Amino acid sequence: MASAQWTKTGPPTKRITGRKLQRLRKELFLRSPWCELCVLRGIKTRATIRDHRIPFAEGGTEDASNESAICLDCHDRKTEEESLRGVRRSEMAPSFRKRATPRDQRGQFTPRGRW
Repeated sequence: MASAQWTKTGPPTKRITGRKLQRLRKELFLRSPWCELCVLRGIKTRATIRDHRIPFAEGGTEDASNESAICLDCHDRKTEEESLRGVRRSEMAPSFRKRATPRDQRGQFTPRGRW
């Protein structure tokens, strides 16, 4: 997984689309028909998503070494974790702290007001 110290540099990675993407998906699912994350837990679930092991937002590339075959449930969980890491990175930036919604130590919203 990517480090929490990662910082974004350079232009964004160009995504593969169209027929080339469909060909890559087909080749991946022929090689890896089962969700790689479910298999690690001893479950056999059909892979339906071509996912990037290291997300583009964390410096991942669009090549075969960075692709994995996973199911929709694992993809949703992984995306949620990646999103939370992104929020944490943003919270570390000084400009974000000034605008951030106030939260307590448990992460719960704390109203900001004059009452």
